[in-house]
Amino acid sequence: MRTRTALIGGVVAVGLVAGGLLIGRASSDDSTPRELLIVPRPVERRDLDDVLTISGEIRRDEIQTINLPVDGKVSSLTVEDGDTIEEGDSLFALDGRTSVAVVGDFAFYRRLDVGSEGPDVHQLESILVAAGYPISSVDTLYTEETRQALTAWQADHGYGGATPEPVETITVGLSPNQAGYTIGKANTVAYSIVPSEALGGERLAHGPVAPQGTPQKPIITLGADLTEVVEGGQVVFTFVASPAPANNITVDLTIGGDATGGT
Repeated sequence: MRTRTALIGGVVAVGLVAGGLLIGRASSDDSTPRELLIVPRPVERRDLDDVLTISGEIRRDEIQTINLPVDGKVSSLTVEDGDTIEEGDSLFALDGRTSVAVVGDFAFYRRLDVGSEGPDVHQLESILVAAGYPISSVDTLYTEETRQALTAWQADHGYGGATPEPVETITVGLSPNQAGYTIGKANTVAYSIVPSEALGGERLAHGPVAPQGTPQKPIITLGADLTEVVEGGQVVFTFVASPAPANNITVDLTIGGDATGGT
């Protein structure tokens, strides 16, 4: 009898355990929905930042080596490695003449003088006008007005006075051409270039030349309207063929004197 009771009790216990598992799963499947949890906090004012981090390398955009065509001594250096150069800053002095940074598309590459023509002249005149030194016409021709503006700029930057230019002379003569024409008595003209104030100039008087040539081989004479001209001015040359040539001819010229070209 004791053995049967124990067996029945064991069966009952197992049944209770199985029932408990079934009840527990049913309770777990019927879970209630989650509730919204609101926590009150005081109002705060903050800045929203969007930070972008980029890895890179900082280096010089361009390194330029300056070579001078003439000898000189660097008398002072006003910049150091890493300095930022602004327009109008002094960089260094060569033999006492200060080099100043200006805005331009390219470096100046030649000596400019009255009569010089090119894009470097236009750049120079643009720099002078922007700095407050007036030039009536900013173009590609270096005139006496350009020289005066540059002289004023140099004086304001402590440059020494430039050496005055001497009066220069140019001679123009006809070259012989035995096949095409004969040279007349008036075959050479000369005029002086004055670097200072404008002069009216003296006009040459030419007497008439008696026709002695032929249409196939005329006599060529040469004249000029001025004997003196301001540097950068103009001289008009006149070629006279007597009689008028039958065909187009090429006249050869010989140019001399002590003047030097600006281009």
